[in-house]
Amino acid sequence: MVLVTGEGGSVLGPFASAYPAFHASMTKPPTVALLDPDLDGRPCLRWADALVSLGVPIVLLTGYEPDIAPSLHAGAAWITNPACVDDVLKALSAAVA
Repeated sequence: MVLVTGEGGSVLGPFASAYPAFHASMTKPPTVALLDPDLDGRPCLRWADALVSLGVPIVLLTGYEPDIAPSLHAGAAWITNPACVDDVLKALSAAVA
């Protein structure tokens, strides 16, 4: 899980579990968030909901298919693992454009 802040793309994280990442993102909302919807065996889509409500674009990177996401995240970039770095960077750039 990675949170990116500012135009220069400063990385906040990565975080191995949801709680520290959630706390950091609510303290200082990121410019864009790269999330695995199933972090540490727990669904993180509620956290994604919170980020979206703050106006933070999200990119979901996961081994799951997009049909598991609720309609709220239908417009989010969805990258299925394994993914190449270029695809991730393009999705992050598009999310903030």
